[in-house]
Amino acid sequence: MPRCVVAPHDPAPEGVDHVSVQVSAGSCHGPETIIVSADHIIWLIGRRSSIPVPPPLSRPGRSRTGTVRWRLLPVLLIGITIAWIDRTNLGVAMPFMQDDLSLSPEAVGLALGVFSFVQIFSQPVGGWLVDKVGVRLLFSLSALSWFVLTAATALVRGAASLIGLRFLLGIGEGPMAPSANKSVAEWFPKQERAFAISTYQVGSEFGPAITLPIVTGLIAVLGWRMSFVVTGLFGLFWAVFWYRFYRSPRQHPTISERELQHIEGGEARIADDDTAVRWRDLFGYRTIWGLILVMFCRGSVMYFFITWYPSYLIEARGFSLLEVGLYGAIPGLMAVVGDLAGGALSDLMMRRGASPTVSRKLPILIGLLLGGAIAPAVLADDAMTSLVLLGVSSTGVAFAAGPLYAMMIEVAPSARNVGSATSLLNSTGAVASAVGPVLVGVLLGVSGGSYVGPLLIAAGFMALGVVFLFTLVGKNERLPLRSTSTTETEPQH
Repeated sequence: MPRCVVAPHDPAPEGVDHVSVQVSAGSCHGPETIIVSADHIIWLIGRRSSIPVPPPLSRPGRSRTGTVRWRLLPVLLIGITIAWIDRTNLGVAMPFMQDDLSLSPEAVGLALGVFSFVQIFSQPVGGWLVDKVGVRLLFSLSALSWFVLTAATALVRGAASLIGLRFLLGIGEGPMAPSANKSVAEWFPKQERAFAISTYQVGSEFGPAITLPIVTGLIAVLGWRMSFVVTGLFGLFWAVFWYRFYRSPRQHPTISERELQHIEGGEARIADDDTAVRWRDLFGYRTIWGLILVMFCRGSVMYFFITWYPSYLIEARGFSLLEVGLYGAIPGLMAVVGDLAGGALSDLMMRRGASPTVSRKLPILIGLLLGGAIAPAVLADDAMTSLVLLGVSSTGVAFAAGPLYAMMIEVAPSARNVGSATSLLNSTGAVASAVGPVLVGVLLGVSGGSYVGPLLIAAGFMALGVVFLFTLVGKNERLPLRSTSTTETEPQH
């Protein structure tokens, strides 16, 4: 009985799923070259050998589009975590430093707060520099400054030198968040971007969480001065690695043509040959103002958990120090889940056909509504019920992070404005971190130590964020490239 033999003729080039084969048999009248799918060859082999191989299917996914871009995320996560260790280690070491340096309470407050005030201005400047200089060099220089300034804290002799170093660290960390956002904008298509941002945003929760055990352990073994040297070295190692590691997609030596097409076909914000609007003209867009104000409302709750939350558990709910250590991490751990879930949902909606506007705005809305759980938390009679509701609130504000940053990247008028635009979100977060804790302290003093008023006001900011989201934030599409003397009016969705 005549049969055909299928044999490879030419190997398939990288990124191509078809191969050239020769078919020859008694009834085939000599060798004849045809082109068939590699998937069909697998299917034919399965039929000949009774192996249960399914017919050829289209299987989109990371393996079909390449995986080089996904290597960026763990590197960013480590870098963001190190930055947060360097900015929060002072709070852990301060009880040991205060007596040694004879610091007054006012000096302690200024040393702890000056970083946030500086970030209000250093973030926009850092974003502008990222757009001008590029991610690779500026992120490395920024991380190098973390090393120098953190390690130099070991040499302080009093309040003036300590406050001065913290002031400079606030400047040095200015390009950090804009660099991370711009690298994701370059490497990830729109339908993967929110989850990518959420992945490294986890570092902002994970960094402070691990600072306590790391720094206290270092202080116990080496003393508080050497603890700054060791944590500073993390920044040095990461700065060197980043400079050797990072390349833009078109310059990367191992990226496949298929992955590059996947990235650029998905509206990656690559700055090549792209005209930018002036930095100050970004403030002429209503949508950018809307996203900035939503970020401020989100930050009013987020920074409660970074500042006053332990005091609330002790003073308002009667937790012991041991209970704070045991239960106090619950909202932070839930926030990690919220970060990843918000980005994943936003990207999933986009891949499933939802409009870019709905795919970003709906998760932001969900996050703001969940963040409002801080109101019933402060009114709850039971301490554990309050703790669970605070966890829901923390999850909500984290849930909104990835979609919020992704939308700012996507509406930026130019790829050369991405760093500047996203830095405005970080600067607004710094405003919230500087103003919010002070406002809570004032309200506590006026109310005789009651947390009800401050937390109800924080919940009110969540409701105000919803209003801004639907009245100021327009469609999720690239804003018109022009200098603006008046605000633009795009359709509301």
